Amino acid sequence: MTKFPSLKKSYIITITLTLLIVLLAIIFRSTQNVRLMMPKADLSEGWMIDLNGNETLLTDYPTRVNVEPWESYTIYKTLPASEEALNLLISTDHQDVTVKLDDTMIYISTQQTSSVSFYANLHHVVTVGHDTGNDHVLSITFHSPYAKTAGLIYPIYESLGSTGTLYATVFFQHIWAVGFGLLFMIMGIIVLSISHIVDKSRAQGRLYLALFAIVFGAWVIAKSTLLQFITNNAYLLGGLQKTLFMIIPIPLLMYYKGYITKKFEKETLGLIGYFGLQSIVVTTLQLFGILDFVQPAFFVSIMTLICMVILLVFIVIDVLNSNERAKKFSRYYGILFLYGFVTFINGQLFNYQDLSIYSLAVLGLFSIIIFIDYIFFIEKRLKLSYLSEDYAKLAYLDRLTGSKNRHAYEEDFERFFHNGRIRQNLRLVFFDLDGLKQINDKYGHVEGDFALKEGFSMILNAFGRFGDCYRIGGDEFACIIQSLDDDLYDSCRKQLIHDVKSLSAYHKFDLRISVGTSIFDDKDANMNDMIVRADRDMYENKNNHRKEG
Repeated sequence: MTKFPSLKKSYIITITLTLLIVLLAIIFRSTQNVRLMMPKADLSEGWMIDLNGNETLLTDYPTRVNVEPWESYTIYKTLPASEEALNLLISTDHQDVTVKLDDTMIYISTQQTSSVSFYANLHHVVTVGHDTGNDHVLSITFHSPYAKTAGLIYPIYESLGSTGTLYATVFFQHIWAVGFGLLFMIMGIIVLSISHIVDKSRAQGRLYLALFAIVFGAWVIAKSTLLQFITNNAYLLGGLQKTLFMIIPIPLLMYYKGYITKKFEKETLGLIGYFGLQSIVVTTLQLFGILDFVQPAFFVSIMTLICMVILLVFIVIDVLNSNERAKKFSRYYGILFLYGFVTFINGQLFNYQDLSIYSLAVLGLFSIIIFIDYIFFIEKRLKLSYLSEDYAKLAYLDRLTGSKNRHAYEEDFERFFHNGRIRQNLRLVFFDLDGLKQINDKYGHVEGDFALKEGFSMILNAFGRFGDCYRIGGDEFACIIQSLDDDLYDSCRKQLIHDVKSLSAYHKFDLRISVGTSIFDDKDANMNDMIVRADRDMYENKNNHRKEG
């Protein structure tokens, strides 16, 4: 119950952002006076069409003419005399197009002669040169093998002289989609890269999300139609968008199956299998010329929408069963579902102008939420990483003195001893503070702890410059030094004994320190041989203290 308010709050924020962005999209869609400062071609006007003997002026775009698949239809207009060449921008949706000046064909684009056709959305820039002294009739003939696109006429733009404004018109109409596509692809790469650094335990799951983002971004770019100005490859123009659309659900379903749901693993696996089989079958039919990508497109879209509804049901059930991962995932998927639903409905209604603005609004919202959530995720992982590092350090530290503890000593000594180069110069020094029990009994444990910390501080001051120092027991310490120089050792030992005497005299402690050492010998079979010699040397030094009284 404690998590419900935060979850409810996150949903409220998501829904509010969705409504706000869609509202802004509607406002800017209906604001006719807002224009980007860019060169823009003029809408070509005056086009006529002869429908059953009745000439009709085309005024609204896009428009649809009632024709059958493969049935041609022609629009035409009269060109007045001009000293400059006229350039046209003609957009087609899986259509062939032929341009004539009077009875002379000046441009043709067709794919019907190919045994394996890849019909695509294309932009045609046509230059029309004509005599300056006479009027001419310019005609454009369309036909399409598909019932869905037969009869469609999109806006035609024109410019005099240069074709630059025509290309700019296409570019600025679709650059936003390309930008979002690149954004998703970059986000996918970033998620994959950071996950391997910050959270390796879930890197494979993030791989599925990254693949989804990359495939989705590539599909958005392919859908933008700007690939036409980069390549003339028929498959990239006509087949890439359809292929990517068929496999988009697979990485998302794999992520949901592997990292979100436990209840619907088999059902989700079935959906993955279906989409994999569907993509193989449709691609095979295309390659053998039996069916092209466009013919089963409506069926593929319907099945994708059905899958999205099924997955939505799975998510709702998982959320109701208090699946925390499903609750978080539902925010992302809700936006994707909205995008898919809006795209499908507008596509069937041929409402392409509204489709682009709503799609961009939803994709923008999706990008914002993913970015914000991932920033929070990185922040959380970094905090956990720092905590883990702190805990790891604490595991090797003595809390009272701040020194390295016995665990660290054993690991370091074993590592140094088994390093052939280091152990040839390896020295082990043991220390034992004498009189600490009497200090505890006489002055209390606070003073005893003070003496213990001061004792380690003096060991560190004398030997710490030449090696690592550890507290290995109650009043026992050790140093691992990489030097066999006896003069250096004696100098450090004398300094330590002097410091301990000074401390005892100042605080009126009866504190002394016993010191013993051993150096590596080629006869040492294991670490214990060095430890025994150092321990023996230290206890000889302790016995000498007792004799001295």
